[in-house]
Amino acid sequence: MHQKIINAILSRGNRTVLCDILYRSHIVDVIEKEDVPCTPAALTDYIRSKRTIRSDSTDCIDANYCIVLPGAIDPHVHYDDPGFEWREDFYTGTLSAAFGGVTTVADMPCTSIPAVTDAQNFRQKLKVISKKAVTDFALWGGVSGTEFDDNTVKNNMRELKEQGVIGFKTYLISGMKDFTSLTPSQLEEVALIAKDLDMLVAVHAEDKGFVERMRAEFQRENRNEITHYCQTRGIEAEILAIRTIIEIAQKPELIFTSYI
Repeated sequence: MHQKIINAILSRGNRTVLCDILYRSHIVDVIEKEDVPCTPAALTDYIRSKRTIRSDSTDCIDANYCIVLPGAIDPHVHYDDPGFEWREDFYTGTLSAAFGGVTTVADMPCTSIPAVTDAQNFRQKLKVISKKAVTDFALWGGVSGTEFDDNTVKNNMRELKEQGVIGFKTYLISGMKDFTSLTPSQLEEVALIAKDLDMLVAVHAEDKGFVERMRAEFQRENRNEITHYCQTRGIEAEILAIRTIIEIAQKPELIFTSYI
C-alpha cells in the first residue's frame, strides 16, 4: 500500500507545482494538481490564500501548502561519539541535522575514541551510534600517521572497506595524538592503496611546514591574539597543501577530495 503526502509544493524544473506524492521506501509517483506562482510575493500570497487547518487524516500526511524539498546530505560531520559525548553525541547531532532538513550524514573518523582506523574500531563505534541515530548515516574510515609505525596501513584500509566506509580521511597537519598527520610520501602511499581499493581519499589541506613556521615566529614575538592564530592557518597554508595534493594526484590516476 502506498503512503501519500498531499498538498505539497514542489519545484519541477522551471515550474513550481502543487502536488500529491505517493511513496513507500521511495517516491512512487508525483501527481501534479496545479501550477503555483513562483515569484516570492506571489508564492507567499498563494500559500496564505490556500492554507487551511491541516488534515488530521491517518491515511496521508498533509503538507498544507508547504514547500517540500529533498533531504540534504552532509558528507562531513564530527559527532564526537563515543568518547567526547560531553561535546555532542550521535543522537543530538543527527537530531539537529534532521531539524535542519539533513537526512543523511557522513561522520568523520577522528573525533571519537577509538578513532575509526581499523575494523575493530569501526565495529565498536557502529555498535554505539546505531542505537542513537535519528537520520541515515555513513562512516568515513581514517588513516593516521601512527599506522605507518607498525605497517598496518594497507590491511586496515582493506578491512575498513569491507566494513563499508565511504572513503578514507587523512590530515596533512593534525593536533590529535591518536590521529596524526601524514607526510606527502605517506599520503601518496595511501592514495595508491585507495586506488587499488577503488575508494576516495579525503585530505585536510593545510601545509604543516607553513603553519609550524608561522607559529614559531609568532611565539618568539609573543603574538598570542586570535588574529595571529588565524594568520598561522591562513590561505597560503591551504594553497601549499593543495599544490602538494595535486602533485601527488598527477603521478598515477588518483582520486582526492580536499577539505579546506
